[in-house]
Amino acid sequence: MSYVRLPLPDTKVNAAISMATEQHLEQAHHLLAATYPGDGPFNHFGTSAAVMTLLAIAAASAIQHFDPKVNKKRGGDRLAFTDCMLRFFPWDHVTVADDQHRPKNELPKLAADELYDVFRNPLVHSGGVTGKSHLSGIIAKWHRTPKIAHVFPGLSPQDNERVIEDYCNATLSGDRLIELEAFSSTVHTRPLYWCTRKMILAFAADANVQSDIAKNLGI
Repeated sequence: MSYVRLPLPDTKVNAAISMATEQHLEQAHHLLAATYPGDGPFNHFGTSAAVMTLLAIAAASAIQHFDPKVNKKRGGDRLAFTDCMLRFFPWDHVTVADDQHRPKNELPKLAADELYDVFRNPLVHSGGVTGKSHLSGIIAKWHRTPKIAHVFPGLSPQDNERVIEDYCNATLSGDRLIELEAFSSTVHTRPLYWCTRKMILAFAADANVQSDIAKNLGI
């Protein structure tokens, strides 16, 4: 079964969005279904799938502010990434588990920050090597280890691909996206992938995004 392309209207701006993001989404799609020889619960590509999905978010957040000077003025890479998630991620369809039980309306920002600080930056820039724990008096500032939860279909390669294809067209309702904990945080690969696809569709449908990309790319 093949990768399920995003149903974006055929425009030049959407072609640019697709070019920037779908190369990562397509790899994530196949990695979610793939396995490698051997026995055990970790013989899968869940971490690789999560990294490619995070790169799709990063690409979408960057393309709106393609001019480096404009991006710098807006607060740089971190703000672009977290702001894109806060604005366009389908937060109503997933849950964020927080061991500190903070108010529900704060969880999207906490999750977006966590995905950048604990997953996107460490996994992409330093391969998950993030240094030793720093136990300050503020729990929110403790170092946390990125962990990946990957539910592998466990079928034949063709059936695995079909499961992921069907998942793209499903509607999530309360699926666990991420768990925020004191010493580690865990992201769930398939909800992250599903949410990222929905985020990019909402991103591409936004008039300000379309205008910014058209201006910055000279379309």
